Amino acid sequence: LDLATGNYGGHCQGNEPGHHVPYLYNQAGQPQKTQQTLTVLQGMYTLGRDGLPGNDDVGQMSAWLVWTMLGLYPVDPCGADYELGRPFVPHAELTLPSGRRLLIDATPFSPRH
Repeated sequence: LDLATGNYGGHCQGNEPGHHVPYLYNQAGQPQKTQQTLTVLQGMYTLGRDGLPGNDDVGQMSAWLVWTMLGLYPVDPCGADYELGRPFVPHAELTLPSGRRLLIDATPFSPRH
């Protein structure tokens, strides 16, 4: 794990085109590997000035983090399907364009799960 470059094995979190890769384990029938990888990658993000690995081109690194914190990810940006990760927050509420609300409740919450 290289926090400066965002490299984790063969995956480079600092390279935006690869952000969907951890979620492909779900599609391969190995969701536990998605969970394991997300836990490691989460450690690359901090509140410091250098808290994003790589270069946050047009906010893509930040967008990946927001989706991942919610426990969702749009692997296919042209589709309407989302892969499930795991929430990194105990509760989130979003207001959708339709006015409906999406509630994410991960209680009981543990940062390890």
